[in-house]
Amino acid sequence: MNICFVVDMAFPSFGGLSRTTERFARRLQKKGHQITFICGKNNAKSFENIEGIKVYRMRKFNIPFTNNIYYQQFPSKKEIRDILVKDEIEVVVLVSFALVAGSLLKC
Repeated sequence: MNICFVVDMAFPSFGGLSRTTERFARRLQKKGHQITFICGKNNAKSFENIEGIKVYRMRKFNIPFTNNIYYQQFPSKKEIRDILVKDEIEVVVLVSFALVAGSLLKC
């Protein structure tokens, strides 16, 4: 099964939600599922393959007063749709839903 996790931070993560999601995804990967992550961009790369997990990084903005540690991603509807179609995603796990939910739900 092709599963996509949508979370604000991943690889590396800085909190319980992101770390738990990464661990859960790795367990599913061991069971033979194809895993994709859509998360915020914390470096210059827009795409990475981390130990067989596809990680798409979208533009983001930092949440004020968090010392630039926490941020929200801000992808377009087209960016999300292109990933879902290209990777033939069957299941979407919406972990962080603040801004990306609007884009994802409109696809």
